[in-house]
Amino acid sequence: MERKLDGALLQSGKFKEALDGLGKWLSEMEDLVANQKPPSADFKVVKAQLQEQKFLNKMLADREPSVKALLKMGKEIAANADPSERANIEAVLKDTGDRYGNLCDGAKDRQNLLEDAMKVAKAFQDMIGPLSDWLEKQGKKLKDMSMIPTDEDKIARRIKEHDSFHDGLLKKQPDFAQLADIAQTLMDLVGDEEAAGVADKLQEVTDKYGKLVEESEALGNLLRQSKAGLRNLVLSYEELVAWMETVEKRLNKYKVVSVHKEKLLEQMEQLANITEEIKDRENQVDATVEAGLDLMKNISNDEAIQLKDKLDSLQRRFHDITTKASDLLKNAQEALPLVTQFHECHMNLSDWMSDTEDILKSLDNTNLVAQEKVIVRLETEIVEQRKVLEAINLVGPQLCQLSPGEGASTIEGLVTRDNRRFDAICEQVQRRAERIQMSKAVSSGII
Repeated sequence: MERKLDGALLQSGKFKEALDGLGKWLSEMEDLVANQKPPSADFKVVKAQLQEQKFLNKMLADREPSVKALLKMGKEIAANADPSERANIEAVLKDTGDRYGNLCDGAKDRQNLLEDAMKVAKAFQDMIGPLSDWLEKQGKKLKDMSMIPTDEDKIARRIKEHDSFHDGLLKKQPDFAQLADIAQTLMDLVGDEEAAGVADKLQEVTDKYGKLVEESEALGNLLRQSKAGLRNLVLSYEELVAWMETVEKRLNKYKVVSVHKEKLLEQMEQLANITEEIKDRENQVDATVEAGLDLMKNISNDEAIQLKDKLDSLQRRFHDITTKASDLLKNAQEALPLVTQFHECHMNLSDWMSDTEDILKSLDNTNLVAQEKVIVRLETEIVEQRKVLEAINLVGPQLCQLSPGEGASTIEGLVTRDNRRFDAICEQVQRRAERIQMSKAVSSGII
């Protein structure tokens, strides 16, 4: 607080006026200093603050001669003043000198602080800008590498390319550590609000770096998993295709069902085994398709379309094989009772016809009564056996449809021979019956 001069000091109007003017100027400068903002973290702003501070310092320096002259004059006045006034004058002079000295010291300290802040702000600016640009470029590179090739050689090259990329990311870590150190130094030099801004900028750029490293690590893992998955996918796909070709060839052997029971039973067993084998492969087909769909999430659209076509083709082919095997087994199962019935009827009829043919051959060696009894019995048996022949004639054509080609020819031959042989036997029995009746008529004198 300014001290008031009186007594002898008031006798010097010139000194009092000068001292009052200096006090007013000191108050203005003190207010100016009190309203100065803390150093900015922005290089351009702190540079402007430094220029303003240098101007203020120059103002203080320019005032130094007049301050010293005024203080010297005050000491001379105090020396000639009454003892009672001397202490008051000296106190006013000391207060004025202290105020000016504090302003000068504070100005020098602030200039030094601004100079330090400007250097650090410049270092922070020069470092964070290029690092931000570098992060943006690396982010684009990582995005470009995120499409997984579907060719094993290409994916191997991509892994090598990514390993080099990732090493480059990790080598940049010391730069971000250095940026953090610079930021901390800068935050210590500036105000709280500015420090919070620096902290936010640092947090943003370090978070981006951390996220980039994390995403790069994830891509590296994905690339290696995709390489292994692609290898397994390719091997599984190729194995399934080769297996399907083999199964298709095996199934082609059973397009025509056998018309022989033992052979048909063998076919059914083999078809059942193939059907079971196909069922066992279903999980592998599903796993292969699922692995392909997972891979499609990280490959280009064109490659995804091509892979989808292959997977769809694989599923369609597997479905066709499954259906074909099921149909062939079903056909064989449907044919079995027909084949069984046909051959049982054929064997029964053949046995009867063989026995009948033998009987007919031996009839001449028996008397007429015995012959008549045999013929009557055979006529009854013919009626029964005709039903068997009708069954053969009904089932035979059905088997021919199920087993075209050689099987149909075999059945047609058996049916034809059975009909001819049966007709021949019927004709013989009929002629025998007629001859017997004729002989009986002659014996009885009717003829």
